[in-house]
Amino acid sequence: MSNLTPLAHHERRKNPRFTLVTRGELAISGVDKAWSVYTNDISMGGVGIVHDEPLPAGVRACLSLTLMPNGQPEVFTAVVRIQHCTFGGMQLRTGLQLIGMTLGNRMLLERTLLSRTEIPELEPLMRV
Repeated sequence: MSNLTPLAHHERRKNPRFTLVTRGELAISGVDKAWSVYTNDISMGGVGIVHDEPLPAGVRACLSLTLMPNGQPEVFTAVVRIQHCTFGGMQLRTGLQLIGMTLGNRMLLERTLLSRTEIPELEPLMRV
């Protein structure tokens, strides 16, 4: 896993993105298959992944990742919506919007982002 590095802000994004490379799994409800994926960036609102097959936009799925906010692996799971799938840099890249997660998983994601950088926008979230 790499350190989190802020990426350029895209004007439509509500949350800052950070480079984070880790393995994960994406499962679409009703499909008897799970896709092995790698993250390339993450925020409190979404995840960018790299994978081998095109995925259908607009579909809900379950994402599972291993995050390490304090050097110890912790499993993060969330319900996501596949927003787009594009081919670039010789890879399939897909944007996932985080649409559902438990409070525990939200706190895990916040700890992961805060443990690597100072993000003023995230500080109020820790006081939930």
